[in-house]
Amino acid sequence: MFQEYPKALYLAGQQLVADDKAQEAAARADGYDDWHADHARTNDMDPAESEELDRDALKARAAELGIEHARNISTEKLAELVAAAQ
Repeated sequence: MFQEYPKALYLAGQQLVADDKAQEAAARADGYDDWHADHARTNDMDPAESEELDRDALKARAAELGIEHARNISTEKLAELVAAAQ
């Protein structure tokens, strides 16, 4: 079963972990977003380009940490798994 929370959100590279919908809504109201969207905004990139670069780095980091995941895992969920394991 897929667990939506906890969810990692980012603002200018700073991570915040939302434990439920209310915390996520409050964080998003303050400008927090998914990693790839924040990375793109911070580096003046297209979000799709940022997500591709991020995904490769996340897959490598997940392998280093011994995290097993499905090949079709979303980039956002992979980022959350890596953040939780660090």
